[in-house]
Amino acid sequence: TGSCRYQRQLGSDRLARLASGLGLSADSLNRLNVGWVKAIQLERLNTRCLSDGAYTFPMRSQDRKVIGIRLRAPNGFKWSVAGSQNGLFVPTDLGDTRRLLIAEGPTDVAALLDLDFPAVGRASCNTGAKQLVGLVRLMVCVEAILVADHDVAGQRGASDLATMLVGCCQSVRVITPPADIKDARQWLQRGATHDDVMDLIQKTPSWRITLGS
Repeated sequence: TGSCRYQRQLGSDRLARLASGLGLSADSLNRLNVGWVKAIQLERLNTRCLSDGAYTFPMRSQDRKVIGIRLRAPNGFKWSVAGSQNGLFVPTDLGDTRRLLIAEGPTDVAALLDLDFPAVGRASCNTGAKQLVGLVRLMVCVEAILVADHDVAGQRGASDLATMLVGCCQSVRVITPPADIKDARQWLQRGATHDDVMDLIQKTPSWRITLGS
């Protein structure tokens, strides 16, 4: 498939540069099947790029089939291959897990993987809800933890998703990094540990829907 071909084109040096620039491990990015698409290939896909190419992150359906490709230029600009469907960022080795963390975007997922959590992500704060519900049901997760970005859109999107997940898990929690931290990746860069995240999870009450509110 195209996604596999792009992985082969990445190369260890380019992967190392991406990992260093993002403050993530090469291992976590590899688990998300990051790849590289050349500029000439982007043109064939009717997608332009001002650099010599772009990093690729496959987006998957709830049954983990590739349905789209997120692109990230070396300067950080993000877009998608024409015709892509918004999907989920799922690590290749994600197995059945009692607790699943859900983030926004592939680099936040990679940060949570670096913190030793099973994690998946969606393309944005307001996409992929039905796919996540389907994935959580397929995995028979007991607990879903939404790691929301520290902005209005991220908080609203997490609340909407939590409402949908309440009927799928015994426990749904929404956590947000400390006040001066934007998202999971910045939290990791600021020195967060697995125990820091677990402490916040344990202090956060499970989501409840109040009828008539």
